[in-house]
Amino acid sequence: MKRALDNSPVDPFSDFINHYLNLGDEVFRPIEPPAPTDPRWHYAQYKATSAVKIYSQPNVQYECGYALRSTERYAHALLRYLPDVCPGWTAIELTISNPITGYVRNDSVRFRPSSGIYEYLLTFMVSAQIVMGLSVLIFLYAMPRSKAQTSASESSSVEQSVERFVARLEYVLQPLE
Repeated sequence: MKRALDNSPVDPFSDFINHYLNLGDEVFRPIEPPAPTDPRWHYAQYKATSAVKIYSQPNVQYECGYALRSTERYAHALLRYLPDVCPGWTAIELTISNPITGYVRNDSVRFRPSSGIYEYLLTFMVSAQIVMGLSVLIFLYAMPRSKAQTSASESSSVEQSVERFVARLEYVLQPLE
């Protein structure tokens, strides 16, 4: 069996997929998201006139439920991005509670690369937070604790135990004659 348009053989499986599932001529293949340590990531300020949908794959059928907000009346819109992961798509990384890697269409948002100072300031800020956290822990550890008030009976029993221990030591350590 051959197709009438281009006289090519018909593949019954792809014909079934394209006809009944309406995937079109091209079947999308998911891609592996770029690693967070990939050196191609850049910090940039993004500009969007309206909310921009974020997709879990570079395809409009894979919406993930998140969106970049509009940058109108918003001064600080900085994020990590990796341009042109696929034709027409840019990978972005959002840090909410866990880092999320998503994709946005190039025509819906513009990126202006950071000058590089932001990365240094971010590293400095994280380092300062670590140092301050450790300082607080050291301070809390070294802070004097209040001594618990002991009753007379408890102190006398402790003193008696110490006296018995000292007596045993003196007995054991007596010089031989």
